Amino acid sequence: MPTLRGPFLLPQELVDLILDHLVGARSFKACSLVSRAWMPRSRSYLFKTCKLSLRNLGAFCDLLRSPNCTFIPHVRSIAAYRCSGDAEDHCFNDVAEDLRRLINVRTLDVILNIVIRASNVEDYFLRGFFTAFPHITRLDLLCGGKPPSLPAPLIKTLCMFPALQVLVVRETSSLKLEEPPADAIPPPGLHSLTLGMGTGAPILAWLHATGHLPNVNSLKLDLVKLSEASTVRAALQQVGGALHHLDIDLTWTPETYWARSSTVFDLALHPNLKTLTLHDSSWDSSWIFDYGLRSFDTNQMIQFITRLSAPTLERISVALYLRVYENAHWEALDAFLCSDRFPRLRTVAF
Repeated sequence: MPTLRGPFLLPQELVDLILDHLVGARSFKACSLVSRAWMPRSRSYLFKTCKLSLRNLGAFCDLLRSPNCTFIPHVRSIAAYRCSGDAEDHCFNDVAEDLRRLINVRTLDVILNIVIRASNVEDYFLRGFFTAFPHITRLDLLCGGKPPSLPAPLIKTLCMFPALQVLVVRETSSLKLEEPPADAIPPPGLHSLTLGMGTGAPILAWLHATGHLPNVNSLKLDLVKLSEASTVRAALQQVGGALHHLDIDLTWTPETYWARSSTVFDLALHPNLKTLTLHDSSWDSSWIFDYGLRSFDTNQMIQFITRLSAPTLERISVALYLRVYENAHWEALDAFLCSDRFPRLRTVAF
């Protein structure tokens, strides 16, 4: 269809702004057929994220090899699912050369289902598929299944992405992570960490040993195991004032499997915080039901928050079980969160 003419023609900048407000693949498919001028912006959304699995991997790579392929510049994110127990999973490594054509990919979201039949866990980290995306700035990784006993070379994998800025490791509790190699240097721009259970201590220890932690300004951390408490505490001390965004799970129950939060975290170490998100997981512990709510000191959370010394704070959000905290000394917290102490504070959410 030819480009629209006459008095109803809008500048391309306005057309692009209108297209930016559309939602859903059907809308963008329809708009991409209106005119050539509408097609690039529509395709930038249609092909922004491509989802890959064994069901579509072959056909996708056939398209990439076609001389008539026109969507390659628009692909900026890849979401892939792999299962090492599938006999055809090797195809992900076989097509790495084709996937390298996607030079604008900046986000990689991968689910690895590693089962005991995997012959070499390094095939899922250091060879093939991951090597196709050296320019990514965000890596989102989830590892599940029943892996072999070999340690997973996750830290070596991170070193393969020199432009990496945001790391999200949602779950690797089923994997045993390797010891950091002596020559493993973190990506220089890595500044945001979301670390699930089983990854917090090893990755923070690596970044601590390499002196990289002062570059980290955003940290989201799941519950810390008792055996990892000293490692995480030392890492947070090194991060110090560099931290602007902190999101952590807390527990006040007796030290058994999880470390008591007051022995790990000290909000006074982070005077430049802008956002703080706290999740109290104590109520989700069998300890409360064994010993009763009366034995639970609800003011531990209040005392923890009042360690804050961050005049830059803009938002604080706390998730807790209201039934447990109904008799807490909220007036003390209300007095603490005053405008004189936190002049930039705009949102307090419980």
